[in-house]
Amino acid sequence: MPAYYPLMVNLAGRPCVVVGGGEVAERKVETLLEFGAIVTVVSSTLTPALTAALHQGRIAHIARPYRPGDLTGAFLAIAATEPPWALFRARLLDYVRRRLEDPAEAEDLVQEVLARVSGRLPELRTREHLLPWLYRITLNTTRNRVRGKRPPMVPLDGAGEAPAEASARPAAVLERAERARMLGRLVAALPHRYRAAVVLRHVEGLSYAEIAGVLAQPEGTVKANVHRGLGLLRQALGEEEDAR
Repeated sequence: MPAYYPLMVNLAGRPCVVVGGGEVAERKVETLLEFGAIVTVVSSTLTPALTAALHQGRIAHIARPYRPGDLTGAFLAIAATEPPWALFRARLLDYVRRRLEDPAEAEDLVQEVLARVSGRLPELRTREHLLPWLYRITLNTTRNRVRGKRPPMVPLDGAGEAPAEASARPAAVLERAERARMLGRLVAALPHRYRAAVVLRHVEGLSYAEIAGVLAQPEGTVKANVHRGLGLLRQALGEEEDAR
């Protein structure tokens, strides 16, 4: 006996289109796949789970915004779009957590930022414009929140993670973790203009053009600040290691 989708239709082998690539779309896609649908997702971006489903061959993907004609031949279509900034929420939260010591305060700040931008996006539809704009607002809001506070350490990716062979090399694991903590402390101690540029470039992975948009600076200034910041880090790291 075939399984039926709650609309009381048999979706087994039927082409279905989901417009959107965020968390809402992710839930819709999983349900459609559960009932045997052949799913195509139309979205410029995908969540990690949808990306995994694509690589596993479970869904098809049209990597661009919806266009008229995308529903041709579809048995069922579901609109599962989200506010464009929602796709960047996790990145903003990671960025704020590197500046604030309290995870709950970081969540609160990101919610504040997203609430502020919710009605101001008519002309910011592409990642090239939206992401730097969101980072700039988040940076300024975070700066106001931490003004007068001691800058926290900047956690680096993988700083607290132990490799699979950790039990075989405990001394090496401890040394790696200590070095990561030291780097985080040194990054946090950089002057703001260098720290912001280095973190956005080498922790957040933004391009120089995107960082220029976030910091409202010429791209050449951004490159110079990243270069200078890395130079100060190398100098401070050398002094720390000489003192050990």
